[in-house]
Amino acid sequence: MNKRGFVFLISLFLLVFIFFKYGFAIKEKLFLIPYSIREFYIDIKNNIESSIDEHFNQARTIKILTLRLKESNKVALLANSYKKQLEAIANEQKLTTPSPRLELIQAKSYMKFSDYNKIWIDFKNFDKNEIYGLIKNNFTAGIIISKNSKPLALLQGDQKCTFSVVIGDMEAPGIAFGNNNKMIVKFIPPWIVIREGDEVTTSGLDNIFIVGVKVGKVTKVIEKLSFKEAHIKPYYSSTKIPSYFHIINKKK
Repeated sequence: MNKRGFVFLISLFLLVFIFFKYGFAIKEKLFLIPYSIREFYIDIKNNIESSIDEHFNQARTIKILTLRLKESNKVALLANSYKKQLEAIANEQKLTTPSPRLELIQAKSYMKFSDYNKIWIDFKNFDKNEIYGLIKNNFTAGIIISKNSKPLALLQGDQKCTFSVVIGDMEAPGIAFGNNNKMIVKFIPPWIVIREGDEVTTSGLDNIFIVGVKVGKVTKVIEKLSFKEAHIKPYYSSTKIPSYFHIINKKK
């Protein structure tokens, strides 16, 4: 065998050895090349689709917000127009808007030890010609009247404690009267539907309370000949020992 033949055989032997020893790894690497390309393609496709979706979502959001902004601008324009009209009317008629305020007052003593619904009040700016609304913990608690030219609080359990209210979503009007630990709303129009559980709030039409102060909830509805009557469980209990109250003072 010549030298060229010997080299050929050695080379062939080495190729066979390399193929059997490293062939599987090489084939695996060659096999993975198409998979990597496919995975790369899928990633690019998903990123493009995600970008497109994000773009359209942003465009849709921008469109919705633009429409809302236009509507808000219309409402603001109308509100500003109405505000100017009301101001013009008020200036023309020389109208002034009352500005009620809350003042903290202190309970002094019971008028009688046997009557827990009548309390003398320490009220420095008291006007004996006015009736004031009494508030405790954001709920109606009673009224203040003049007794011998002094401020006397009639809590909601007192029968002479009366003020104007409305009941439920239909705002049925009525007059609330004290009745021991509850109140009774009388003179409710018979055609207005009221139910147990309806909330009672002040109407503000009696010039005692402002509108919307919570009174209590309806526990019973009674049909009378010409009107309805509702029993109310007040949120504020006059059986609690009084200390401080707030009053509604509508004077400037």
